[in-house]
Amino acid sequence: TADHGGIEAVVAAMDAHAGVEGVQEWGCKALRTLCYNNDENKVKTADHGGIEAVVAAMDAHAGVEGVQEWGCKALRTLCYNNDENKV
Repeated sequence: TADHGGIEAVVAAMDAHAGVEGVQEWGCKALRTLCYNNDENKVKTADHGGIEAVVAAMDAHAGVEGVQEWGCKALRTLCYNNDENKV
């Protein structure tokens, strides 16, 4: 869970395996799930580089439908009702 370093672990995995489509897709899914209806996790994710990790995944895997789909869902969730993450 996020309380036990889950967000940091996901971001670290995405950073360490930037070229692996599956890691990026599942990383985006995990961040989206951890942040869904959880304002505290949205802040933690942003503070630990999660937004940058999602954007980097989408840039690196522009032709991969799953990364694009879950990256968009993750970004939407991270920005929903969170003005700091929209900037």
